Amino acid sequence: MNWRDYIDRGQKVVLKAHVQTKTYPGRMNVISASIPGTDPNSGELIAVAHAYETIATPGANDNCTGVATILEVGRTLTHLIKNGDLPQPKRTIRFVWGPEMSGSTAFMNKHPELQDRLLAALNFDMTGANLKLTDGYLRMKMTPDSLPSYLNDLIGNMLQFVDQTEIRTQQGITASSTTACALLPR
Repeated sequence: MNWRDYIDRGQKVVLKAHVQTKTYPGRMNVISASIPGTDPNSGELIAVAHAYETIATPGANDNCTGVATILEVGRTLTHLIKNGDLPQPKRTIRFVWGPEMSGSTAFMNKHPELQDRLLAALNFDMTGANLKLTDGYLRMKMTPDSLPSYLNDLIGNMLQFVDQTEIRTQQGITASSTTACALLPR
């Protein structure tokens, strides 16, 4: 009898696996730019977007709207700072573009010095999605209980405020995005 027969009978099945893995050096295209902060000790904020997931899932919305969003945020902030309309930020704002998931990991592995300075990472994914068609929503991941941070309460309260506020887009839908917000403790 195989394990599917046990499942079909409603019996509990526990599977164990032994996997051998090995890490190999490799190259990955990850692009980064930053707007330097005035206080190097005040930490950094990172905005991340993926240019592609895998070769099998090309698509302008899933792969490129986040890239365009943070590129435009960076361009606009730089323009406003250069024109004197906005002061230089206290914290460095870093932008990272690369493959989904593995790009951020590769970037942080290459720059371990950033881990202690990182206050929050904002991941912009599918920001151009039609929320009604995709059933998109804002996702927030809290720091684990073992690494508590004030950011959990700060962002939670901000999201509660936004949820209770009638913020509408030009299309008349509640403004939000599928942006995921990963908070890291300081």
